[in-house]
This record gives sequence, C-alpha cells and structure tokens, in this order.
Amino acid sequence: MILGISGLYGAGKGEAVQYLEARSFYPYSLSDVIREELSSRGLEPTR
Repeated sequence: MILGISGLYGAGKGEAVQYLEARSFYPYSLSDVIREELSSRGLEPTR
C-alpha cells in the first residue's frame, strides 16, 4: 500500500508519518530526494 501525505506547513504531516511509521509503514520523503539532487548539483535549496 502506498499513501501520500501533503499539506501546509504546521498541518500535522509529521505527526501522521510518525503514527504510520509506528505501524510498520516506511517513510519516503520526496523533499529529501530533491535536496540531495540540489546538493549534487552544487545548488542551494530554497522554498
């Protein structure tokens, strides 16, 4: 099963991920992938 979680800053996404993680779900953050790619290109991450 794949679940996607999105929302505004401070909406509780992190809490939802922690809840699911405690129930054997594996978290995967697209934001982390984007930050890694920016870093490999020598670019600064910005919003």
